[in-house]
Amino acid sequence: MTTNMNTQQPDDELRHWRSSVQDYISRNDDINLYIAAQNLNRLAPADPLGLFGLAKAQRHRGELEPAYFNITQARQRSAEPVEGMLLLEAQLAQQLNQHAVAADRYAELIALNPLEPGYVTARADALRLSGHTEEADKELRKGRDFFQYDQALHDSGVAAAVATAEKDAININQKPAYLTAETAKNALEILRKPEPLESVRTASAHLRERYENLQTAAEYALKRHFVWREWWQMIIIGLFLLFLIPFEYGVLHGAVAGILETPTFTEIFGTVFAVLVLLGIPLLLGFIFFFPKGYKISRSKARKTGILLSR
Repeated sequence: MTTNMNTQQPDDELRHWRSSVQDYISRNDDINLYIAAQNLNRLAPADPLGLFGLAKAQRHRGELEPAYFNITQARQRSAEPVEGMLLLEAQLAQQLNQHAVAADRYAELIALNPLEPGYVTARADALRLSGHTEEADKELRKGRDFFQYDQALHDSGVAAAVATAEKDAININQKPAYLTAETAKNALEILRKPEPLESVRTASAHLRERYENLQTAAEYALKRHFVWREWWQMIIIGLFLLFLIPFEYGVLHGAVAGILETPTFTEIFGTVFAVLVLLGIPLLLGFIFFFPKGYKISRSKARKTGILLSR
């Protein structure tokens, strides 16, 4: 019983310090990391995590040579290449002017994570400082070509969605606009598919701007813009204008005749006011009840059709 308790206590302590080291590494808390890594090394001298944590803390304290020794030991004892260990060794090698070693470590980092542009630049700098200028320039060119190709490949899904959504849009003041709710709905469905929606945040600035303009235009069309006028609305408007024109003529004719008969200020003011009221009321009623607004797509209708509008 006593033996089991004695065995369990070091195991619990080891787990505690390993967890603490991992936590302090993730939070970049180099002060507490130094103490936790020392305790982990005391309990498990061969644990690469403890050596890595100690090296990271020692670099923060300015103890570069002990840090470099510990990180090389940690990397040798690690079963597989760890990106954080390689990066720390490369940084320490550069600080200790071992630029050739740093270039080798950055080459391993590029092999592990080819999508990190900082590794390419850092390796080129290390090569240049170690005297390999031509190789450094070649590395930069190769990295630039790779990232341009990768960006173009990454943008292709967004570009295809944008091009499809632009087909139904017209340009007004160099901005896209949709004339019907149906085309706006189709555009939003295209733009909000998983592929362009996930990729647009990291797309090129020009493509991202086109995407955002189209999305704004489609949302505006669904919220505000009217669509085709109905045939019965056009007939009502025609009849309304047909009866309004003679009425306007009669009012204006009577007003002018009154002014010519008694051209006093009161007569003129009263006539103008009467004309404005008599013409304004039917015009206002006409615009309110008969102007062909078409049907507007409300937020609830849009939600039923599967389009989620931002507030």
